[in-house]
Amino acid sequence: MAALLQSTPESRDGATTAKRLELLQPALRQDETPSPPSSPSLLSPSSSPLPALEAAFVLSALGAEPVPQQRDACVRAALQAYNRPVDRLPSGLVYHEAMLEHRDPQSAHPESPERLLAMAQVLERAGLLQRMTRLAFGPASTDDLLRVHSAAHVGEVDALRRSEPEQRGIFASEGTARAAFLAAGGVVRACEAVMSGEVANALCLVRPSGHHAEHARAGGSCFFNSVAVAAAAAVARLGCRRVLVVDWDAHHGNGLQRAFFTSDAVLCVSVHRRLGGRFFPPGPDGGPACTGEGRGAGFTVNVGWNSPGVGDADVLAAWGDVVMPAARAFAPELVIVAAGLDAGAGDPLGGCTVSPGGFSQLTHALTGLAGGRVVLALEGGYALQTLAACALVCAQVLAGAPPLPLGPLEAPSPAALEAIRATLSAHAALNVDFARRWAGRWAPSRPPPLPPTPDEAALFVERVRAQLPPSAVARFNTMMHGYRAGSATMADAIACFEDLFRGRADLLGELNRFLPDDMKLPSHSRAGSDGSDGGNGGSSSSDY
Repeated sequence: MAALLQSTPESRDGATTAKRLELLQPALRQDETPSPPSSPSLLSPSSSPLPALEAAFVLSALGAEPVPQQRDACVRAALQAYNRPVDRLPSGLVYHEAMLEHRDPQSAHPESPERLLAMAQVLERAGLLQRMTRLAFGPASTDDLLRVHSAAHVGEVDALRRSEPEQRGIFASEGTARAAFLAAGGVVRACEAVMSGEVANALCLVRPSGHHAEHARAGGSCFFNSVAVAAAAAVARLGCRRVLVVDWDAHHGNGLQRAFFTSDAVLCVSVHRRLGGRFFPPGPDGGPACTGEGRGAGFTVNVGWNSPGVGDADVLAAWGDVVMPAARAFAPELVIVAAGLDAGAGDPLGGCTVSPGGFSQLTHALTGLAGGRVVLALEGGYALQTLAACALVCAQVLAGAPPLPLGPLEAPSPAALEAIRATLSAHAALNVDFARRWAGRWAPSRPPPLPPTPDEAALFVERVRAQLPPSAVARFNTMMHGYRAGSATMADAIACFEDLFRGRADLLGELNRFLPDDMKLPSHSRAGSDGSDGGNGGSSSSDY
């Protein structure tokens, strides 16, 4: 029940976090094994960059203090989960071999074609490619690009045929222009497929990256801002009134921030390293005080880490205190993630220690929004094993598998909590209803609530349907479908449940287990003024 599983499983106490996270993992049969590939490979026999990308390689990327047997069981469970039959739309995949032709002709740049090959290979060996719908797509249209970029910039990218060392972090080759147009077109196509119901969600293995590209200039290995182009297209022509863009790349997406700085149709949330403005891209962008302007005031949210070594506990705290509360208040109809994986442990450029399990938890939380309409688009990530391991677990969550369990977590660092506090303070101080509504209710000293397991949610739904009269069950079912379809917000659902469960302290109490603290309902909610309890379950003749 997506409406009841919105909160993220963080805690400021590591042992409690580990114990609670164990509750989120359904039992998996240990005798299941991945199905053999049944469709043509995306990879040619000679294109494999890593000769031994098996499940065992994923273990090394999980890092690890746990003993080998524990790591093996953890990864085996994750690899098995996708084999379970699920009555749902497939996940979409965006991938095009032409994006491998973008390369640095002069040196071995870390933004290399091998990045896409490593991810495609591990997805294939895990059996996920056969379970995803590969989406056909072409270059981004001029109309879509011009919503974000200037005509002069589009023309300059189209004409790229050589390296341009005068621009920091930029290189170009014969295949760069085509790859850049395809990367933007692929993310737009993924959003079209998700919004039309062709697929449930989508993973975009695209390059070159995009989130540093600005209106009239390339930067940071980015030419077109693919996520921004897709978000703008979703608002302009896909019928989306509210699009949530989440950037979890280790580097701030300065281009993304500037694209929507004055818009209230796109909530742009970035969690990144900042180091007081010294980390790339340097400057004031990405600080907590960058909150948007005009109609967009409050719709830009930045959590900037000012210390190195940011790990799972820190990003999960940001998710619980900032990202998810803001997202729930915004009630998006589509979620697009600038899914840079350079915050993963061992990445040479990110300097963070987020585990594959951490990324799977972040992905899992976001799939509880917008009826599950989530598009992940690759940005950074330069350590091939870490990159492939993190992409694998994110794809598994999109395909319906549970997130990887996390081991015991230490409390978030004081520097991380200070960064979160700075973001909350900046937004709570704004004279903007939306910003105050979410930032004013949360503080980093209060841990977010734990979501019950999916099995517990399903049992609760069945109990509700068994105990309410038929007319109330019909209302309940209509609200559930509306929430999943994105036509009803979480607040709409809670108001409906409050009315349906009036006088039922048992159902209200159980419902509160699924709600964040600021949305919990009193157990006597809407009881009759005469002291009656409003009915006694299914035998009542209540006038629902």
